[in-house]
Amino acid sequence: MKENIKFSESLSFLLSTLDISISRLAKAINVDSSLVNRWVNGKRVPSYKTNYINNISDYLSGNVQNSFQKKYINDFYYRIFNDNIIEDDMEERIKKILAESQGYSIELRKMELTKSKPKSADKEQSSNSKQFISLSKQDQLIIGSKNVISKSLSLLEAAANTKCKNNNTIFISFINDICFMKRDSNNLIYCRKILLRAISNGWNILFLLRLDNNCKRTMEFINFSKLLVKTGKLNLYYLSNYDALNTGKDIIAIPEIGAIFTISTTNHLENERAFFFKSIEAIDTCQKYFRTLLKSYAKPAIKYYSTDNNLEYSEFLSRMKSRMGNRFLCRYGFNIITIPENLFKKLLNRKKLTSSRLTKELNCYKKKLYSFVSNIDKYEYWDIYQMDSIENLIDHGELCFYSYSGMEIVHLEPEDIIEYLQNLIKLLEMYKNYNVGFLTENSDKDLIYFDFCCIIKERQAALIESYGTSKFTPEVRLSIEEPMLVKALSEHFKDIWSHIPPVNKDKMEIINWIKYQIKLLKSSHN
Repeated sequence: MKENIKFSESLSFLLSTLDISISRLAKAINVDSSLVNRWVNGKRVPSYKTNYINNISDYLSGNVQNSFQKKYINDFYYRIFNDNIIEDDMEERIKKILAESQGYSIELRKMELTKSKPKSADKEQSSNSKQFISLSKQDQLIIGSKNVISKSLSLLEAAANTKCKNNNTIFISFINDICFMKRDSNNLIYCRKILLRAISNGWNILFLLRLDNNCKRTMEFINFSKLLVKTGKLNLYYLSNYDALNTGKDIIAIPEIGAIFTISTTNHLENERAFFFKSIEAIDTCQKYFRTLLKSYAKPAIKYYSTDNNLEYSEFLSRMKSRMGNRFLCRYGFNIITIPENLFKKLLNRKKLTSSRLTKELNCYKKKLYSFVSNIDKYEYWDIYQMDSIENLIDHGELCFYSYSGMEIVHLEPEDIIEYLQNLIKLLEMYKNYNVGFLTENSDKDLIYFDFCCIIKERQAALIESYGTSKFTPEVRLSIEEPMLVKALSEHFKDIWSHIPPVNKDKMEIINWIKYQIKLLKSSHN
C-alpha cells in the first residue's frame, strides 16, 4: 500500500539514517543551515525550479556506508512506492524518495492555500450545511455480541459475493478481537472461507493487529490466517506501540459495501455493541480512520518478494539462516543440505545449466551447508516433512529438488537413493541438535502439504513460500521479522512437533527405520 510522506519527514529520515547533521548537509550543498533546518521542520519545501533535490541526492548517496543503511532506505522506498523491485542505484533511489515527497508537500501547500481563501457568506453557509450528513435508513446500532458477530459475517459475505472493483481492500482490525475471532472455532472457519471467497473475487484483505505478550492469542490468529497468506492477497500491519490500550473498539470497512464499528460498554471490553453503516460517507469515514491508524500508529508485518526478485530473496534467506537461534523447517520435501555434495552436483548436471548458473547454484548450496554446520552445535534444528515424501523417495525414487531457481521432482536410481539415505543417517548421527519428524495424512493439513514451505529462525525471522498452481516456482514469497509474530510462529511449530507421534520423530526410531529401508533396497537391486 503506497504511503504519502512529506518532504520534511523524508529528509529527516535520510539524515538520521546516514548520521548526517543539518549543518553538514548545508555545507555540502552550499546553502545556509537555516534553510535546511526549515526543510527538516516542514516550514519550507524546495521549489521545482531549484536544483536542491539533485544536490542533496548526490551528497547523501555518497555517504551510504553499510548494508543496514541500504536496507533502511530500501524499506522507506517501499513505503512510498510499494515496489519490491528496486533496480535503481542508490543516488537515483534517494532522488525518487525526495522528489515524490517534494511533490506531495507542494500539493498539500496548494490545498491549504485554497482552503484558506476567504469565502462569501453564501458559500460559507453552503459549506457549513455539508458538515451535517444524514445517515441512511439502513444504518443501525447493533446490541448484543451474537448480533454483532452475525452482522459482521453478513457484511463480509456481501463482499465475498461482489466482484471487486479497482483492486479494493477489505479492512479488518484485530485490536480488541472481534467476537467471531475469539471463541467459536466454527465462526472462525466460516469467516476464513468467506475471506477466501472474497479473495477469489478480486478483493485484498488487510488486518491491523495489536500484538502483545499473549502468544496464544497471536498463535490463534496465525492458525486462522495461514490459508489466507498462501494467496498473496493478505497484508498484515501491527500497532507499533506494544503497550497500546485495548479500548474495546474494532473496525471492518469494505468500500461501497458497508462498515462496522464495534464498541464496548462494559468493563470486560466485549464487543457487545456496534454501529453498522451503509451510507457511502460513513463507510468512507471509517476507511479514512483506518488508514490514519495505519499511517500514524502501525507498521507492515509482511514483506512480499516478487517472483523475478530471486536475488534479494535468496540473500535474505542466507542472512537469516546464519543468524543465531533455533531453526524450524516445515515443508513437503527434504532440505537441500540433506543431499550429499556429489549427488547434488550430479542432479545439477542433469539440468544442463550454463556455467555461470551452475556455479551460482553450487555456491548457494555450499553457503546453506556451511551455515548449517556452523550453527548446528549451538542451536537446535527441527525439520518437519510429509511422511509420503520419504515413502515416494524409497518406493519410486522421487525427490523434491529445491534449488536457487525453484523446485522440481527428480528421479533417482537405486544407488542414488541409498547414497541420499545414508547421508541423512550421517547427519542425524553426527549432530545431536539435528532432528527430523514426519507428518502423516491426519496431521495439520492446513499447514503442510505439497505447495507450502515455512522456515523460521527463532527470535529472528520467518520465510513462507507457496507454490499455488505452479508446483515448481513459488507464486508467493514473503518474510516476517516482527518479533512477536516470529515468536508465535515458533511456538506454533513447537506445538506441531509435540503432536507428531514419537515413532515418527524419535531419532533412533527414524535411523533404524531408514537403515532397514536401505537394507531392503540393496537386497532388491543386487
